[in-house]
Amino acid sequence: MQSGPFVSWISALVAWIVVGALLYGIGSLVARWLGPARDESAGPIVRFWLGWSATLGLLQLWHFALPIDGRVYLLLASLGACGLFLHRAALLDGLRRAVTTPHGAFGLGAVAFVTACAAALALRRPCNPDSCLYHINTIRWFEQHPIVPGLGNVHFRLAFNHSYYLYASLFDVGPLRGPACLLLPRIVDLRRREPNSSYLTVAVAGVLADFLLGCNLSSPTADVAVATSDAALILLAIGPVIDGEQLTPFRLRSIGVIAIAALIAKPTTLIVAGPFLLYAAAEVWRRDRGRETWGRTVGTLAIAAVALVVPWLVRGAVLSGFPLWPSELVDVGLPWRIRAGLGHRELLYERAFARFRADADFTTDYSWVRHWLSLEWRENREFLLPAATLLVAGSVAAVLAFRQRRGLAMARAALPAAAALVVWWLLAPDPRFAIPLIWCAASLAALFMLELTPWKEEVAGRAARTLLALAVVAGAFAEPWRISLSFAPSFEAPGPEQFQVGRLGSGESVHVFRGCCLDPPCVVFEDPANIYLRRPGDFSSGFCAGARCSR
Repeated sequence: MQSGPFVSWISALVAWIVVGALLYGIGSLVARWLGPARDESAGPIVRFWLGWSATLGLLQLWHFALPIDGRVYLLLASLGACGLFLHRAALLDGLRRAVTTPHGAFGLGAVAFVTACAAALALRRPCNPDSCLYHINTIRWFEQHPIVPGLGNVHFRLAFNHSYYLYASLFDVGPLRGPACLLLPRIVDLRRREPNSSYLTVAVAGVLADFLLGCNLSSPTADVAVATSDAALILLAIGPVIDGEQLTPFRLRSIGVIAIAALIAKPTTLIVAGPFLLYAAAEVWRRDRGRETWGRTVGTLAIAAVALVVPWLVRGAVLSGFPLWPSELVDVGLPWRIRAGLGHRELLYERAFARFRADADFTTDYSWVRHWLSLEWRENREFLLPAATLLVAGSVAAVLAFRQRRGLAMARAALPAAAALVVWWLLAPDPRFAIPLIWCAASLAALFMLELTPWKEEVAGRAARTLLALAVVAGAFAEPWRISLSFAPSFEAPGPEQFQVGRLGSGESVHVFRGCCLDPPCVVFEDPANIYLRRPGDFSSGFCAGARCSR
């Protein structure tokens, strides 16, 4: 393991602890608004992700007027401290149990160990090539300026996943400023006492361990938001069902808020968020209690959708000239609008890349399926291992269910997983968009098989489930024998001698570096002479393309 200096490692841990505590406090306020029952506990995972969701909404509004700098912590600290104070009794009781009970101490130690390893790995140089292209550049724009109209004219990817990069900017500003763009810690609750979902939790945690050893932790890529939020949504939606418990209206509202926030962080989370949210709604609707509170649930989710999605659409319009990037559906006539057709071509490219990475122009017909299978089935452990597990365990479970002439109540949990897999296959079948989903489907198949196996002793079943979870986690840590994504081991930021100096059409000098662009303002692919500042000399005023666009 390659780690940074001790001081940097400590700073990373402190940053995660501080931001995690603030998000937990903000999430406690949101949980009170969502209205759990008197005897219902929200739980640390729900509170953390509700805080993350609310923070995305706050940062979107903040960035319309101010850059994401140290001042934003004044707002977050005030809200977080208020939430922690109101929730102090339950929080202190949970910490006491985590320290004084063996089960709690084991869970706390496991989370601490994974977080410590993640902090060391996060200090490596980014090895995801997109970090050199636009990840770090986007964060620096957000730290230095409020939202810049037409920023997509500098490079159209600067308008991608903009809400997520507001969150990533938190770890590089103010008192937590450090040498790396640090991402959210993998908070997984291993203290559940239910007989089934605890094993599923450990199995899905293998997905997050896979990210720890890849290029995604040290690179501020939005794919991490997809993996972590998808894993949280899956566990929150089907955990109660496979344990034979009732999914409550409060849990449904929480899933809805987190799903909406995940969608604005990166739209590909729709693959998981949509089916699992609908499934949770159906489970609650089946209960009389859910129907009685249906009006409140719909109203709450409508408010959350307006608060999160409307600013996201407006931000997309400001950054690219379209209210939904990279859609070509609506032209609002903004003077900084990116060139016609550029967004549509990029969308086609992304869909083609998901299907056939070696040749992203391969978009003609469904013959791409043969090429996709020949690559993905053989080359990626993140797809091959769960696919093989799903095939074997699912077949055995089906045979056992047929022979015993009985079904499983928990089998309903397979419905959203199957629906999400279909959506993933039709929309963008790139494994990085559905890693938790694929592993979840495999884990569910194995759990069904074990539930139907006619063991006489409970010990045998628990031992088999534990071995299953450990095997999945071990598979995440196993190095691939071959992988289809070709990442460079690291990259160096270009020095001054590697930059060329170009001039915008409005006369300002900018850095030009077509391979790696880390210093705003700079131009990657666009011809600098075709880009104009809306107010000469003011880079925060916005960019537009074409000789007459700024007049």
